[in-house]
Amino acid sequence: HGLSNVVSSFFFCIPNSAAMARTGLLYSCGAKTQVACLISCGFILVVIYTMGPLLYWLPMCVLASIIVVGLKGMLMQFRDLKKYWNVDKIDWVIWVLTYV
Repeated sequence: HGLSNVVSSFFFCIPNSAAMARTGLLYSCGAKTQVACLISCGFILVVIYTMGPLLYWLPMCVLASIIVVGLKGMLMQFRDLKKYWNVDKIDWVIWVLTYV
């Protein structure tokens, strides 16, 4: 993402960033603009600063399960791999390489 942000700065573009869980959540909620990303970032900051001290005593396995449940939609896409292989093998390879 570093190089794409440098190049886009010369062409008056919006810098990109990647957060798969947040992007998936915004997509499923129907967000269309960068303003939704700013609002979600603000909300996440508020939650981290208010709930962070309460989560300190939770074991790491509990925190990891919260992340896995949040990424469930993305992880369920593995079921579609057979369908992608039957449709187009080049797209299948691109999907797997992107995921890795």
